Amino acid sequence: KEGKLGHCLIGDLFEEFGKDGDARDAVANLYFAGIDTTTSVVTSFLLVLFVFPDVAKKVQAEIDALLDQGGLPTVKDRTRLTYTEAVWKESIRWRPTVPNGYMLVDPKTWGDPEVFRPERHLPSHNPDAESLPNPAVLAFGFGARTCPGMYFADRTGFHLVLTLISLFDLLPPIGKSRLSPDDIVFTRGIFMFPTNFQVRFVPRNEKAAAFLSAMNVAASD
Repeated sequence: KEGKLGHCLIGDLFEEFGKDGDARDAVANLYFAGIDTTTSVVTSFLLVLFVFPDVAKKVQAEIDALLDQGGLPTVKDRTRLTYTEAVWKESIRWRPTVPNGYMLVDPKTWGDPEVFRPERHLPSHNPDAESLPNPAVLAFGFGARTCPGMYFADRTGFHLVLTLISLFDLLPPIGKSRLSPDDIVFTRGIFMFPTNFQVRFVPRNEKAAAFLSAMNVAASD
Protein backbone atom coordinates (compact mmCIF):
# COMPACT_ATOMS: atom_id res chain seq x y z
CA LYS A 1 0.00 0.00 0.00
CA GLU A 2 2.89 2.35 0.71
CA GLY A 3 4.56 1.47 -2.57
CA LYS A 4 7.64 0.06 -0.83
CA LEU A 5 9.31 -3.29 -1.48
CA GLY A 6 10.27 -5.57 1.36
CA HIS A 7 13.51 -7.50 1.66
CA CYS A 8 14.77 -8.57 -1.76
CA LEU A 9 17.61 -10.92 -2.74
CA ILE A 10 18.29 -8.91 -5.89
CA GLY A 11 18.47 -5.74 -3.82
CA ASP A 12 21.05 -7.41 -1.57
CA LEU A 13 23.14 -8.43 -4.59
CA PHE A 14 23.10 -4.93 -6.04
CA GLU A 15 23.86 -3.36 -2.69
CA GLU A 16 26.89 -5.60 -2.13
CA PHE A 17 28.27 -5.87 -5.67
CA GLY A 18 26.76 -2.91 -7.52
CA LYS A 19 24.38 -2.91 -10.45
CA ASP A 20 27.00 -3.55 -13.12
CA GLY A 21 29.05 -6.58 -14.09
CA ASP A 22 28.54 -10.03 -12.62
CA ALA A 23 25.65 -9.14 -10.30
CA ARG A 24 23.63 -7.68 -13.17
CA ASP A 25 24.40 -10.69 -15.39
CA ALA A 26 23.46 -13.14 -12.63
CA VAL A 27 20.08 -11.44 -12.12
CA ALA A 28 19.45 -11.38 -15.87
CA ASN A 29 20.27 -15.10 -16.17
CA LEU A 30 17.93 -15.93 -13.30
CA TYR A 31 15.11 -13.92 -14.84
CA PHE A 32 15.41 -15.19 -18.41
CA ALA A 33 16.05 -18.78 -17.32
CA GLY A 34 12.98 -18.66 -15.12
CA ILE A 35 10.54 -17.17 -17.63
CA ASP A 36 10.21 -20.14 -19.99
CA THR A 37 10.48 -22.77 -17.28
CA THR A 38 7.86 -21.10 -15.09
CA THR A 39 5.49 -20.60 -18.00
CA SER A 40 5.97 -24.24 -19.00
CA VAL A 41 5.22 -25.80 -15.61
CA VAL A 42 2.32 -23.43 -14.85
CA THR A 43 0.73 -24.17 -18.23
CA SER A 44 1.17 -27.91 -17.70
CA PHE A 45 -0.48 -27.78 -14.30
CA LEU A 46 -3.42 -25.68 -15.47
CA LEU A 47 -3.83 -27.95 -18.49
CA VAL A 48 -4.22 -31.11 -16.41
CA LEU A 49 -6.62 -29.40 -14.02
CA PHE A 50 -8.71 -28.39 -17.03
CA VAL A 51 -8.55 -31.74 -18.82
CA PHE A 52 -9.16 -33.71 -15.62
CA PRO A 53 -11.84 -31.80 -13.66
CA ASP A 54 -12.14 -34.56 -11.05
CA VAL A 55 -8.48 -34.00 -10.20
CA ALA A 56 -9.09 -30.24 -9.95
CA LYS A 57 -11.95 -30.85 -7.49
CA LYS A 58 -9.70 -33.01 -5.31
CA VAL A 59 -7.02 -30.32 -5.29
CA GLN A 60 -9.59 -27.68 -4.34
CA ALA A 61 -11.00 -29.91 -1.62
CA GLU A 62 -7.54 -30.39 -0.12
CA ILE A 63 -6.92 -26.64 -0.15
CA ASP A 64 -10.34 -25.95 1.39
CA ALA A 65 -9.73 -28.48 4.16
CA LEU A 66 -6.44 -26.79 5.00
CA LEU A 67 -7.86 -23.27 4.88
CA ASP A 68 -11.11 -23.90 6.72
CA GLN A 69 -10.89 -20.40 8.21
CA GLY A 70 -10.62 -18.77 4.80
CA GLY A 71 -7.74 -16.87 3.22
CA LEU A 72 -5.34 -17.93 0.50
CA PRO A 73 -2.70 -20.66 0.61
CA THR A 74 0.88 -19.62 1.23
CA VAL A 75 4.27 -21.08 0.38
CA LYS A 76 4.45 -22.60 3.87
CA ASP A 77 1.31 -24.68 3.20
CA ARG A 78 2.99 -26.70 0.44
CA THR A 79 4.26 -29.52 2.66
CA ARG A 80 0.71 -30.17 3.92
CA LEU A 81 -0.86 -30.29 0.47
CA THR A 82 0.31 -33.79 -0.39
CA TYR A 83 -2.22 -34.55 -3.11
CA THR A 84 -1.68 -31.15 -4.76
CA GLU A 85 2.07 -31.78 -4.68
CA ALA A 86 1.52 -35.15 -6.34
CA VAL A 87 -0.58 -33.51 -9.07
CA TRP A 88 2.15 -30.91 -9.58
CA LYS A 89 4.77 -33.62 -10.06
CA GLU A 90 2.55 -35.63 -12.36
CA SER A 91 1.71 -32.56 -14.45
CA ILE A 92 5.43 -32.10 -15.14
CA ARG A 93 5.87 -35.79 -15.95
CA TRP A 94 2.78 -36.38 -18.11
CA ARG A 95 3.05 -35.01 -21.67
CA PRO A 96 6.45 -33.43 -20.89
CA THR A 97 7.04 -29.99 -22.38
CA VAL A 98 10.72 -29.63 -21.46
CA PRO A 99 13.98 -30.70 -23.18
CA ASN A 100 14.66 -33.79 -21.02
CA GLY A 101 11.15 -35.12 -21.44
CA TYR A 102 12.10 -38.59 -22.66
CA MET A 103 13.10 -39.57 -19.11
CA LEU A 104 9.63 -38.69 -17.88
CA VAL A 105 7.88 -41.23 -20.10
CA ASP A 106 10.21 -44.21 -19.74
CA PRO A 107 8.03 -47.30 -19.12
CA LYS A 108 10.85 -48.94 -17.16
CA THR A 109 10.53 -46.20 -14.55
CA TRP A 110 6.87 -45.26 -14.67
CA GLY A 111 5.12 -48.45 -15.82
CA ASP A 112 2.20 -46.66 -17.49
CA PRO A 113 3.68 -43.28 -18.49
CA GLU A 114 0.80 -42.43 -20.82
CA VAL A 115 -1.65 -42.44 -17.89
CA PHE A 116 -2.10 -39.32 -15.77
CA ARG A 117 -2.05 -40.76 -12.26
CA PRO A 118 -0.97 -38.43 -9.41
CA GLU A 119 -1.38 -41.25 -6.89
CA ARG A 120 1.83 -42.85 -8.20
CA HIS A 121 3.70 -40.17 -6.19
CA LEU A 122 1.84 -40.86 -2.93
CA PRO A 123 3.24 -43.50 -0.54
CA SER A 124 -0.30 -44.05 0.75
CA HIS A 125 -1.30 -45.31 -2.71
CA ASN A 126 1.96 -46.60 -4.14
CA PRO A 127 4.50 -48.47 -1.99
CA ASP A 128 7.21 -47.57 -4.53
CA ALA A 129 6.43 -43.86 -4.54
CA GLU A 130 9.49 -42.81 -2.57
CA SER A 131 11.80 -44.63 -4.98
CA LEU A 132 10.47 -42.74 -8.00
CA PRO A 133 12.59 -39.84 -9.25
CA ASN A 134 11.32 -36.32 -8.82
CA PRO A 135 9.92 -35.28 -12.23
CA ALA A 136 11.11 -31.70 -11.74
CA VAL A 137 14.70 -32.91 -11.36
CA LEU A 138 14.42 -35.11 -14.45
CA ALA A 139 12.84 -32.30 -16.42
CA PHE A 140 15.39 -29.63 -15.62
CA GLY A 141 18.63 -31.57 -15.63
CA PHE A 142 21.48 -32.61 -13.37
CA GLY A 143 24.78 -31.21 -12.10
CA ALA A 144 26.39 -28.56 -14.28
CA ARG A 145 23.56 -28.93 -16.79
CA THR A 146 20.80 -28.14 -14.31
CA CYS A 147 18.49 -25.44 -15.61
CA PRO A 148 19.22 -22.33 -13.50
CA GLY A 149 15.52 -21.51 -13.50
CA MET A 150 14.41 -24.83 -11.98
CA TYR A 151 13.91 -23.70 -8.38
CA PHE A 152 12.45 -20.38 -9.45
CA ALA A 153 9.94 -22.17 -11.68
CA ASP A 154 9.10 -24.81 -9.08
CA ARG A 155 8.46 -22.45 -6.19
CA THR A 156 6.96 -19.52 -8.04
CA GLY A 157 4.92 -21.72 -10.37
CA PHE A 158 3.50 -23.90 -7.60
CA HIS A 159 2.40 -20.92 -5.53
CA LEU A 160 0.85 -19.21 -8.55
CA VAL A 161 -1.28 -22.18 -9.59
CA LEU A 162 -2.17 -22.88 -5.96
CA THR A 163 -3.62 -19.39 -5.69
CA LEU A 164 -5.44 -19.66 -9.01
CA ILE A 165 -7.09 -23.02 -8.31
CA SER A 166 -8.12 -21.91 -4.82
CA LEU A 167 -10.05 -18.98 -6.35
CA PHE A 168 -11.21 -20.19 -9.76
CA ASP A 169 -12.87 -23.06 -11.56
CA LEU A 170 -11.35 -23.75 -14.96
CA LEU A 171 -14.11 -23.99 -17.57
CA PRO A 172 -14.14 -24.16 -21.36
CA PRO A 173 -14.98 -21.01 -23.32
CA ILE A 174 -18.70 -20.43 -23.78
CA GLY A 175 -19.96 -22.55 -26.66
CA LYS A 176 -16.96 -24.89 -26.60
CA SER A 177 -16.42 -28.29 -24.97
CA ARG A 178 -13.68 -29.35 -22.59
CA LEU A 179 -10.54 -30.78 -24.18
CA SER A 180 -9.80 -34.49 -23.86
CA PRO A 181 -6.20 -35.72 -23.53
CA ASP A 182 -6.24 -36.89 -27.15
CA ASP A 183 -7.25 -33.42 -28.37
CA ILE A 184 -4.16 -31.62 -27.07
CA VAL A 185 -1.75 -30.32 -29.72
CA PHE A 186 1.66 -28.98 -28.74
CA THR A 187 4.09 -26.59 -30.38
CA ARG A 188 7.55 -27.84 -31.32
CA GLY A 189 10.66 -26.33 -29.79
CA ILE A 190 12.89 -26.39 -26.73
CA PHE A 191 9.76 -25.83 -24.65
CA MET A 192 6.43 -27.10 -25.96
CA PHE A 193 3.11 -25.44 -25.22
CA PRO A 194 -0.46 -26.53 -26.02
CA THR A 195 -1.73 -24.62 -29.04
CA ASN A 196 -5.45 -25.22 -28.52
CA PHE A 197 -5.75 -24.65 -24.76
CA GLN A 198 -8.41 -22.03 -24.03
CA VAL A 199 -9.95 -21.66 -20.62
CA ARG A 200 -12.37 -19.48 -18.66
CA PHE A 201 -11.41 -18.55 -15.11
CA VAL A 202 -14.67 -18.39 -13.15
CA PRO A 203 -14.76 -17.57 -9.40
CA ARG A 204 -15.50 -20.77 -7.52
CA ASN A 205 -17.99 -19.35 -5.06
CA GLU A 206 -19.30 -16.14 -3.51
CA LYS A 207 -16.36 -15.90 -1.13
CA ALA A 208 -13.88 -16.06 -4.02
CA ALA A 209 -15.93 -13.57 -6.03
CA ALA A 210 -16.00 -11.13 -3.10
CA PHE A 211 -12.25 -11.46 -2.59
CA LEU A 212 -11.55 -10.88 -6.29
CA SER A 213 -13.94 -7.94 -6.37
CA ALA A 214 -12.09 -6.36 -3.47
CA MET A 215 -8.85 -6.82 -5.42
CA ASN A 216 -10.45 -5.38 -8.59
CA VAL A 217 -9.92 -8.65 -10.44
CA ALA A 218 -12.60 -9.80 -12.88
CA ALA A 219 -13.23 -13.25 -14.29
CA SER A 220 -11.52 -13.83 -17.64
CA ASP A 221 -12.19 -15.85 -20.76
